[in-house]
Amino acid sequence: MSFLFSYSFKNVYSYIYILNLYIKIKVLSTVFYYHIKNIRKYALFEKKLEKFALMLDVEIFKFLKNTILYTALNTGHISTKSISSGRMYL
Repeated sequence: MSFLFSYSFKNVYSYIYILNLYIKIKVLSTVFYYHIKNIRKYALFEKKLEKFALMLDVEIFKFLKNTILYTALNTGHISTKSISSGRMYL
């Protein structure tokens, strides 16, 4: 009888171990799935951020170009004639 009890106890213990292992694998796979999903979301966000940074760089460049152009026009370094002809030397 004790042999049967120990055998069934070992079976229950192995089932619990297997169930515990299954739950850990399931939880890890779910966490991994959502982690990958978040990485994709952050990658899309990063692409949008990169586009925004590029657009911001272009806007800053335009602003600086216009500021330099305005300053050069006001100080007499270049004339409006050289701008209209396409030859702009600072």
